[in-house]
Amino acid sequence: MKMTDMSVPARRRARRSNEEVPRDKILRAAAALFRSRGYKGTTVRDIADSVGLLSGSLFHHFASKEEMLVEIMREAFLTVSIGFDKVLAADQDPYRQLRELIRLELDAVIHDERKDFHMVLYFDWRDAPPSALQELKRYRARYRDSWIRTLHACHESGLLRCDPVIAEQVIFGSLRHAMTWLKPGGKYTTEDFGDALVRLVLEEQ
Repeated sequence: MKMTDMSVPARRRARRSNEEVPRDKILRAAAALFRSRGYKGTTVRDIADSVGLLSGSLFHHFASKEEMLVEIMREAFLTVSIGFDKVLAADQDPYRQLRELIRLELDAVIHDERKDFHMVLYFDWRDAPPSALQELKRYRARYRDSWIRTLHACHESGLLRCDPVIAEQVIFGSLRHAMTWLKPGGKYTTEDFGDALVRLVLEEQ
């Protein structure tokens, strides 16, 4: 009886501790695992183990693994889009605008403390649940609109070396591939890569 009396408060303390783990810590852990193992290769138990929870305790914070994925993608989209909005509102020079958009994107996927969120957004898009696609597509449209507006401004200013649609594909393809080889402390910095990418699509000023 004495052992039972001692174990009940212990279980209650453990449960309170589990419930108090911040949502942000869980999301960071989930994003890191989705990035390294893939969304389908990560289980709820994997995420719970990485933050010291019982699997069932995660459901105090998130209804499902899908909800975590959507939250990660939502945050990644909004973080970059808000940064893009500030660039386009602050500087009317299209050359500098495009260079700054590229810089922000590279910083997000290479240096940012939440870079795993952005990697998940790029590589796990197909795993997004159908119920969230309409919302996520709105965020994607907002994100893409910033690029299109900037590229068309470069084109109208006579700076663009090619059609805006081609330039968009060159930039997106290059940025996506950069995630797999451009590393902090490597031979090339994000500034080196960003400058080279701008020179590929824009005439020198």
